[in-house]
Formats: sequence, structure tokens, C-alpha cells
Amino acid sequence: MLHIGWRQIYEGYDMVLVGKIKEALEGENIDYKVEADNPVRSRMSRDVLFGGDPVVLNGVGARAVTQYSIYVRKDQEEYAIHVIQTMKRD
Repeated sequence: MLHIGWRQIYEGYDMVLVGKIKEALEGENIDYKVEADNPVRSRMSRDVLFGGDPVVLNGVGARAVTQYSIYVRKDQEEYAIHVIQTMKRD
């Protein structure tokens, strides 16, 4: 996806943290977009069809991994980063 005028401020796999970041940004009226990249969907054309495995093993068992990216408007980037750095991470 093309994000002209938007800057990425987070990229990772923690869905709970993504929810906390969204909540913090909403609390400060910062516009944001969240993009979720599901490897099953994005790799169907290549890896899975040719024997690749989009599932990752963890301590509990197998699960699909989703990568999340959060974008904010370019003019709100510095403030958004400040909000994220100072938010509670209980």
C-alpha cells in the first residue's frame, strides 16, 4: 500500500501493543492507519504454493504470524512518537 504523506511509526507483531498505541493516538486526536500483513494471504502466490510454511512455532504450539504497521500523518509524526514513548506499557 502506498502511504504518501504518512510516516510509519511502528512495525511489529504484538497485537496487544498495537491496540495500546491506537488508544494512545486516539486520545491525542492523532490520525493513524494500521496495516496488517498476514503471511498466509501475502505468500499464497509463492511460498505456500511451493511448499513454504507461513506458520511459526512458538512455546504453545503453531500459530500464524501477522505483522502490524502503524502510520501517522507526516506533520504529526514527532508528536505521535512522543505519545508512544510516554504511554503506559502495563
